[in-house]
Amino acid sequence: MELFLQTLLDGVLIGGTLVVIAAGFSLCFGVMDVIDFAVGEWVMLGAYTAFWFQEFTGADPMAALPLFFALFFGSGYL
Repeated sequence: MELFLQTLLDGVLIGGTLVVIAAGFSLCFGVMDVIDFAVGEWVMLGAYTAFWFQEFTGADPMAALPLFFALFFGSGYL
């Protein structure tokens, strides 16, 4: 039963991540009428940044979300 609940929770979390990525694609296409394939690259860059932040500092990546938001907002604004 525990394995079933863990698998169910993993599926919900992975599905939620995919929904956010799909919403980004949909938003970009709806606003610009152009498919922006770089959205996937930004998602992977954010994932690697959070991973390496956690590896080097040992801190929780969720605690650094405001820093990451500001960092990626600034790079996207440029």
